[in-house]
Amino acid sequence: MDLRISELIAAACPDNLPDAASPDEARLRALVSAKLHGDAKPRRARRIGRTALMAAALAALLAGGALAAVNGGFDWLRGTVAPEFIDDVEPVEQSVSSEGIELAVIAAQRFGDQAVYYVSLRDTAGLGRVQPDVIWHPIFAGVSTKSELIYFDEAAAAAVYEVRADGVGDEGDAAPLRMERFYYGAAEIDAAADIDLAAVPEVSGEEVDALMHDMDAQPLCAIPGTSAGVIAAVYCEGELVVIIDEPPGGTYSQIHAELVTPEGERLTMVSGSSIESDIYRRERENIAVDRDALAGSALRFSGTKYSVLEGEWEISVDFGEAEGVLERALDIDAGGELLEDCAVTVSPLGVSLSAPGFDPGAPHERMDIASLKVILTTADGEKDMSQRCSVLYTNGRARVCWPSNEALDISQVKSLRLGETVIRF
Repeated sequence: MDLRISELIAAACPDNLPDAASPDEARLRALVSAKLHGDAKPRRARRIGRTALMAAALAALLAGGALAAVNGGFDWLRGTVAPEFIDDVEPVEQSVSSEGIELAVIAAQRFGDQAVYYVSLRDTAGLGRVQPDVIWHPIFAGVSTKSELIYFDEAAAAAVYEVRADGVGDEGDAAPLRMERFYYGAAEIDAAADIDLAAVPEVSGEEVDALMHDMDAQPLCAIPGTSAGVIAAVYCEGELVVIIDEPPGGTYSQIHAELVTPEGERLTMVSGSSIESDIYRRERENIAVDRDALAGSALRFSGTKYSVLEGEWEISVDFGEAEGVLERALDIDAGGELLEDCAVTVSPLGVSLSAPGFDPGAPHERMDIASLKVILTTADGEKDMSQRCSVLYTNGRARVCWPSNEALDISQVKSLRLGETVIRF
């Protein structure tokens, strides 16, 4: 295929632009995509800069990661993956690579406090590290996220995820997506711990808390097949308390303790907690059991161990103005509590509410805003959205998002009930 840079510059650089105009990489990307895919026109038309600046920007794009997603770009996403919100997102097609793993944002869009990203991971080193069972965590400042695998290509060692981000209202028009660690190479763990449970000491709750933070504690035993160890096994208030320590580094284990009694009964944790820092990661698991039952019982660990790859992956996504959004500013009757000066948004992604007057340190002293009844009425009937939500408290405001698993047709929305208030559209 012939890709003439001079033709791209001529098509994208009108003569009447000022000398100071900066090149628009999104526009340039669209032109290149049009050439590659045979489209007659680019998807968007934007104002761009002069010839010299355009040539420099094009060279940077072709040499860097901006077009690395051409083989898995927006048109490919629509035609091959066909995700739920494909008609509600805009092309991004930006990528970044670190340690042989490419992170790419193929498409994204933001609607008020909610955003959706279609993200791909690819092993550019050909080591087979991208598999359906990998773990990675999209990171946004102060934002609740959910990542779901929606497509995997074994031959290409590539995976596509739908990432939902709630509470992005304070991020402005741009929201960077980051990944700091990548967990791969899952291996099953089933191991026994060499501990005499009949001899474990009985301690107080305060002593258990101290053990969780004791940096000088030495492992009682290693957990075979992992880099983790048991630093404490004690009896406290009717429970066997097991504290697992795994130093950060090349491996990460998702393992849980299990008590096997002489009769073969298998007891698992009833509660637990964890703490993590740059130098340690500790898990506390409490197993309800009579003290007398510990004699002759065995402690086992099962779960999954991963290899850990650390790197620097970050892509800043500039959102354009989204269409198909219903917005209202009003007071909400929350059933005995009046929420004044609220902002309500209904979008293809769901419903969001921003309400002032919540102390981030003690938000529930006012009310449990997550318990609001949320009923969306469309031409097809009622949709109860109350079952699942995320809540963030920032800058004295409660930001609540009720996501929809299916793209909402905004043109069919008739009304929204929030608490005792009904909003008609």
